[in-house]
Amino acid sequence: MKLILACLIIANFLTALQLVQGRHENRMLFNQLQKVQKVRDTLNEKWGQFLLEQSALAQPHLIEEKATKQLNMYSPTSPEIIVIRP
Repeated sequence: MKLILACLIIANFLTALQLVQGRHENRMLFNQLQKVQKVRDTLNEKWGQFLLEQSALAQPHLIEEKATKQLNMYSPTSPEIIVIRP
């Protein structure tokens, strides 16, 4: 009888230890999940900012302005255009 009682007490103690360990692991994983979600949210915010910047910089008038001022590009005149046929 004492042996069975001792086995039950040990089993109960081991079950309690596993429960504590499981909850601790759950908390650690939840903290890690929150950190990863925060990184995801930051990256999503930066991605949105990059998309806005890209759409702002891809405006045709801005591209033409940069091409003419920074690269000294211009639309060719008729004599400068050469048509090549296959």
